[in-house]
Amino acid sequence: MKIKKIHKIKSITLSKTKYEYSGKLNKPTVKITNSKGSLLTKNDFSVSYKKNKNVGTATVTITLKGNYQGTTNKTFKIVPDSGRKTEK
Repeated sequence: MKIKKIHKIKSITLSKTKYEYSGKLNKPTVKITNSKGSLLTKNDFSVSYKKNKNVGTATVTITLKGNYQGTTNKTFKIVPDSGRKTEK
């Protein structure tokens, strides 16, 4: 019988934790570091988003795979548009 080593995760961070409402889907990128300090690749996890368009709290579900196991959620905020317009 072959024993499979399950690696540990050190940190999971989102590229942004606050967005202004734009009417578009917000999808912050996910950065995961293992216990040795190495970044995981897209082959090591999958990401799904919920409630990531309208004002409120959105959820990112991260599912680990391969040599990693588990599922966790991270949240980010979508706040009302401040009404600022940028000139071009």
